[in-house]
Amino acid sequence: MNHVAQTVIPVAGGLDVHKSFVVAVIKSTSDQGTVNTVKKKVLDLSCRSGGPAGLAPAE
Repeated sequence: MNHVAQTVIPVAGGLDVHKSFVVAVIKSTSDQGTVNTVKKKVLDLSCRSGGPAGLAPAE
């Protein structure tokens, strides 16, 4: 018996938030059923103090 899941949303994305970095992930499915995954580290906080660049520390 073969069960195939139906694609409801062909493109989805999310953020993976860690203590020292954030990763963005986008998954897309072609009309032929091929899944493409793109991951990118979008923010690295490992060597910063006072928060991300451009954001003032809370007072």
